[in-house]
Amino acid sequence: WSIELEFAESIIVWHIATEICCRLIDPRSGDNSANSERDEETGARRKISEHLSRYMVYLVVMYPRMLPTETIRVRYQDTYAAALKFFEQETRKRRGKFDMGEACKLLLDQMKTKDGLTVPNSRRSKSKFLLHNGCRLALQLRRIADGKERWRVVSEVWIQMLAYGASKCDTECHARQLRRGRELLTHVWFLMTHFGLTNYFTMKNAPAVVDMIVK
Repeated sequence: WSIELEFAESIIVWHIATEICCRLIDPRSGDNSANSERDEETGARRKISEHLSRYMVYLVVMYPRMLPTETIRVRYQDTYAAALKFFEQETRKRRGKFDMGEACKLLLDQMKTKDGLTVPNSRRSKSKFLLHNGCRLALQLRRIADGKERWRVVSEVWIQMLAYGASKCDTECHARQLRRGRELLTHVWFLMTHFGLTNYFTMKNAPAVVDMIVK
């Protein structure tokens, strides 16, 4: 993720980008990655990306205390509200509903306009800023012509974010989850502890993927 974003913001931005990339795969579109998207390994990485993306957002909504930021749920709720407002406006314009693929295309089409989804840099506009950057990242990921390479990048980001979140969660919180036997995040932490990997994910070593969000 972009090192300039908080962990909470990174989850939201990459989730938006991942969902858009998952929904807009169309072999008829002339995309050079259409064949590689059907490759078995690529399909597996795409599924990994989709599942981990949704799992991390599930934690944001249901168990925000397991993630290393106090603002994560607020960031998600504000971004959700910004997206909802955008789609309500589009629904009124179109006088009808649209499916997920059409919704993703609408977001990307909006990015291609003069103003896109850009807004002034203020606290109130932060949610729209994250929606904007999620769409922006999706556009840049979709420019990677090789679908195999695209999903390698995305899946590795999510694996890194999962590991980072697991290593930064409070140990007492993990202990409570172990007794219940529930969360994947806790099982990842347990394995990382066993293999001595928990100290790897410091701020200095936090995974910094290629800065696809243009500064």
